[in-house]
Amino acid sequence: MKFYRVFLFLFVVLLGSFLYASQMHVVQEGESIVDIAAMYDTTPLELAVANNLDLNNDLTEGQKLIIVKLEREEIVDSFIDVTEAPATHKISKGETVASVAKKYGISATLLAQINNIKTTTKLVQGKILQLGDLLTRFKNEGGNQAMADLAMGLKGIRYVTGGTSRGGFDCSGLTSFVYKQFGKTIPRTSAAQFRGGKSVARGDLQKGDIVCFTTRRAGCSHVGIYVGNNKFIHASTHKTGVILSDLSEKYYSSRYLGARRY
Repeated sequence: MKFYRVFLFLFVVLLGSFLYASQMHVVQEGESIVDIAAMYDTTPLELAVANNLDLNNDLTEGQKLIIVKLEREEIVDSFIDVTEAPATHKISKGETVASVAKKYGISATLLAQINNIKTTTKLVQGKILQLGDLLTRFKNEGGNQAMADLAMGLKGIRYVTGGTSRGGFDCSGLTSFVYKQFGKTIPRTSAAQFRGGKSVARGDLQKGDIVCFTTRRAGCSHVGIYVGNNKFIHASTHKTGVILSDLSEKYYSSRYLGARRY
């Protein structure tokens, strides 16, 4: 009897530990991956990695998500610096279009377009995927679309004060990181980024332009990368990480200062 009680106690402890480390969430109508990440004090990127999701896709009601908090090193090690990335990628077992795209910091949509496949296509182990040359695209297309694609590929990464890498970004760390991938060095802080570059009228915004806002104090205190269709990518808060927002949202439209082109 004593042995049975000890066994039962250990079973309950182990079960409790498993449930703590790996919870299940059933998606409700209207919920996004950002909303769910906030509920469990994790990040959209960590949810995407744990559930093999594409951050660009909407969730469906009733969909079940595993809630697992990954270690920072696990997230960081899953990426490769695009400045050192090869031109092709050999598919390993279990990889998807989304997971390969995240590894190289580009959007799943772009990777699918480059290889003439769908983002949902099941990849075959050993097959070669073309990654495309971001630097060549930057030169050929004026950098606009390539820069927007790279910025979109960073969505879901956590917010880290002073962060300038895929391990975590603050707002100006993200913008300077994106520009650095294309051989451009811009000022490090949001205020300095607003002071530099060429002023761009809101009606003349192009993909890759830096949009500037006044949030916590007078002057420019927040920046993001414009990606087209009135939307921009930015490292928002510790709660949301890197997200996609719309310039027409009341919060941002009322705090918009202007844009800069480098």
